[in-house]
Amino acid sequence: MTVKDLRRNERVPAQERVAIGWDDSSGHKFVLANCLNVSSQGISVRLESPIPVRSYVSLRSEKLQLSGNAAVKYCIRRNTWYQVGLEFNPGVKFNKGPAFSFS
Repeated sequence: MTVKDLRRNERVPAQERVAIGWDDSSGHKFVLANCLNVSSQGISVRLESPIPVRSYVSLRSEKLQLSGNAAVKYCIRRNTWYQVGLEFNPGVKFNKGPAFSFS
């Protein structure tokens, strides 16, 4: 069984920018991330700096018609950048539109 077989939801590649904000011990942080892929339950983004796992973030992307909050599920260093997996909280507004085909 492959990792892809274990996923709960279909993931679709996307390259839109996503605004992400969160609070940590030094105050409020804000970054623009590059989307790697998106599903009906979450999104994977590329960042230049890490976000602590189990942090809560706010998300916004006009092109993805995405707004709401998410939890950081993983943060993996990939050479000079970080891949961060975010699981949407209930109530996140996301319109997959005609370009996406989730099951």
